[in-house]
Amino acid sequence: MTPAGAEHGATVMHLAAPMAMHVRQCRLGEVLGAQTSFQVAYNPDTVRVPDVAFVRAERRRRNATPLRSEISTGCSNGGLALRT
Repeated sequence: MTPAGAEHGATVMHLAAPMAMHVRQCRLGEVLGAQTSFQVAYNPDTVRVPDVAFVRAERRRRNATPLRSEISTGCSNGGLALRT
């Protein structure tokens, strides 16, 4: 896949930064950036990598997948994939 350009990166940040601030201030969960993978199905494996993802606090506690893991299991509660 071709790397994203500056316009794409700027657009992602304009969306992600205010979202992350709101989510943190209200303790709603986690906002994760690009390159965060979510394995949403097995056999065959299906992995999604949105530009911005939101995971509710309840889901983080329930799944207890460490943020340091390579691929998060389960899906995010919301994701944005931009086409620029």
